Amino acid sequence: MTCLEERTDYIMIFSIPECNLSCSYCRLNNVKRNEPLSNNEIVELGEACYKAGIRRIRWTGGEPTARKGFANLVSGMKEIGIEEQYLSTNGTLLYRIASALSDAGIKRVNISLDTFDRGNFRQITGKDLLTEVLQSIRRSTEVFGLVKINSVLVGEDVESVYDFIDFVSGFDENRPVPRFIPLGACGGPGGPEDSRRVLEPEQILNEFSRRYGDLELCEDVENNNPFTRYYTIKPRGVVFGIAHYFFTDRKGSLRQPTTLRINPNGYVSNEFYSHDVPFLPDFDFQGKVDIIRQLIEDKKTHNREWHLKSMERPPKYDLDFWRFGRVSEI
Repeated sequence: MTCLEERTDYIMIFSIPECNLSCSYCRLNNVKRNEPLSNNEIVELGEACYKAGIRRIRWTGGEPTARKGFANLVSGMKEIGIEEQYLSTNGTLLYRIASALSDAGIKRVNISLDTFDRGNFRQITGKDLLTEVLQSIRRSTEVFGLVKINSVLVGEDVESVYDFIDFVSGFDENRPVPRFIPLGACGGPGGPEDSRRVLEPEQILNEFSRRYGDLELCEDVENNNPFTRYYTIKPRGVVFGIAHYFFTDRKGSLRQPTTLRINPNGYVSNEFYSHDVPFLPDFDFQGKVDIIRQLIEDKKTHNREWHLKSMERPPKYDLDFWRFGRVSEI
């Protein structure tokens, strides 16, 4: 695929505001938020997405599994005709409903885990639930397809990164894939204004090569994420990824980004804009369909322009808004 070839497999990200953790790098803990969409409203938006040509959905948060009736939401999207559904989760509740979500339509999962140290986990998340997360990872490998472990790098301790490789090496089938994300990627502490040092991607690669042997760049295991580079540790057969947005050379994939996003209140964006975005509840059904179609067309245009500029970083958008909705002024 060349940089001018257009992707047609667009994916809509639905953000669910509920969460059962208080992670230290999440900036909106204890902030009052506006009323989110109901389950029925979300399903209606799913129908509009389907009519606009979207066949894939990713559920993110917050924490989707903390929402009452989440499995019904997933099955409702499957009944509409959505072909693939993915879940990003903190994993603290997933082990309880993994089978139900698999039956409902979830194909693969991203589970967030930043440390294997119980005390550090409690300090980062505010809860002592590491055992539950590990249980969810093991259960996920039994009922889902691709299982990724997303880890935010919160310091310079490379030993903690080794823990992820050692952990996934213990799986014989459907081995989870760790994906490492520099702290600044979260948009909170660790951003450009944060002077704290964190592990750099090149440093991780050097340390892994020294400890484990040959590394080999491999195909994108997701097939839709142009912002991650995946490598195989050849002596172990373990695959891991690093968010290459944060490599110093920033060489990009030729695949185009295909995500659009609906925030918890019903605002929709193709992720190239952060202001004057449409509020879908204000429109009738056909109006919703037309807006989503237009956003897809606009994204195709921006993709072409963006790739012709050698994969420059796209315009920054308000991550808080797209994860949690508009913050109340009260």
